[in-house]
Amino acid sequence: MIVPIFTLTARFALLTLLVTAAVTGAVSGVARAAQRPLPPLLYASNSRLYLFETNCADWLAICAGRDQMLLENLNQGFPVAQWSPDGAFIAVYTNDGWMIYRVECVLAGGECEPTLLSPDANDVRIAWGPDGSAIAYRSDPQGRSLSIITRGCWDSLSACLTQQVLASNLAISQPDWSRDGGWLAFITLPINTDIYIMDIACLDRPLGCIQSSQLAAGGLYSELWPSLSADGSALVYAVGAANITDQLFLHSLNSGETRQLTFRNADSTQPDWSADDRYIAYAGFAEDGVGLLDVYVMDLPRGIHVRLVRNPDRDMFPNWGPLPQ
Repeated sequence: MIVPIFTLTARFALLTLLVTAAVTGAVSGVARAAQRPLPPLLYASNSRLYLFETNCADWLAICAGRDQMLLENLNQGFPVAQWSPDGAFIAVYTNDGWMIYRVECVLAGGECEPTLLSPDANDVRIAWGPDGSAIAYRSDPQGRSLSIITRGCWDSLSACLTQQVLASNLAISQPDWSRDGGWLAFITLPINTDIYIMDIACLDRPLGCIQSSQLAAGGLYSELWPSLSADGSALVYAVGAANITDQLFLHSLNSGETRQLTFRNADSTQPDWSADDRYIAYAGFAEDGVGLLDVYVMDLPRGIHVRLVRNPDRDMFPNWGPLPQ
């Protein structure tokens, strides 16, 4: 018997892009009237987790308060961290597995005791459910199952329920969950990776989610790191192959249309879509062949790209935090 294990509620306001720039007083005054502060952004550098936060009055202002180191001991190969949609928790992929931290402790710089997500959660990414009510992750040694656990499994104030929702004949990886809770996306491994999506309504069907996934994006190259729009109607992801640079693409699941978002002469990868579907944070090399990654942000409607974080080490896996109140 399939039992619904969470409610699907998530509504968010608009995000704002902050860049460091020198502008005239007139332009800056107009911007202050129209822009809102940028929400916090997590990123990893040299196996450490950092917070980028400016607290600026508008997106053209120059201000400080960025690049605060939060945690160490992130996984050396995939130092990924993901903020829950409600802003209460951060899931961190460490050398000891996926750990769930309370945000209030991490931001305060205290000695935080995390909760191990699950011993069999060994993928490079997990997927937060709506309002942080659940987590979806790849499970079993072969990585061919997708499981969901409810908030009580890391927060004692709720009940802990676990359910396997998908079994595949291929290894699956890098799940992402739309903010309205309706859709899950993931890639298949191991050769030319494709992106599949699954309607979470399958949990209420008698047969569950067996054969409920469908191909969303696939082709000759590898599609990686899918990020769903808030309503699950579109995907942003990286596409790459040997001897060509990775670039970001946007695919509409309604129309089937795909368009390229980046045209850089170096890799653009690891995208994370903002809650209002306007801004995309991603990691990218400044130049082809240069081994240092920076964090960029794209204003999707205007097609503007800004390098947000530039440090001596690799700056990777950007992830948006909650919207400012």
